[in-house]
Amino acid sequence: STQALAQKDYDYAHKTYAQALRFDQQLTDSPLKHTINEWLNLQSDHAIHKRQGILINHLKQSLIHEDLEQIFKYQYILSKEPFHGEKVQDVLEEAIKWRQLKSLSFDKQADKIYRRGNISQAIELWNQANKLTPNRVEIAAKLKRAIKVQTKLEKLTRPQ
Repeated sequence: STQALAQKDYDYAHKTYAQALRFDQQLTDSPLKHTINEWLNLQSDHAIHKRQGILINHLKQSLIHEDLEQIFKYQYILSKEPFHGEKVQDVLEEAIKWRQLKSLSFDKQADKIYRRGNISQAIELWNQANKLTPNRVEIAAKLKRAIKVQTKLEKLTRPQ
């Protein structure tokens, strides 16, 4: 293990140290263990940071391409541990703002289309708006009302 550490081959050092522990349990508190653990923590932090950067880029690309499923996916992943920091918060805020603006746009389009009598298309738009911002009660209410109207119209136009 010490030779592997001297050559900065931490993977091999870790493996040989684990084997040495099987023979001598007193090694568990040695400086060797601390050195290997520091390296493993550093590698883990590096991998997390690298993955975080990739996820941020994927979320940004998803926003550019307006890919809702991917936006939801990457927003969810980045909102969990171990991802954090200013860059993560910035891109998450950007995604939230995009979702709010897109939802508002869908809502306005749905209002116009509903008033023209195209209830089915309005329902589709309100569904999308509701997916983007499920906490907006007024959109859910419009959606519910439109579905109710559509159901009544279908009953009236159904042949008897």
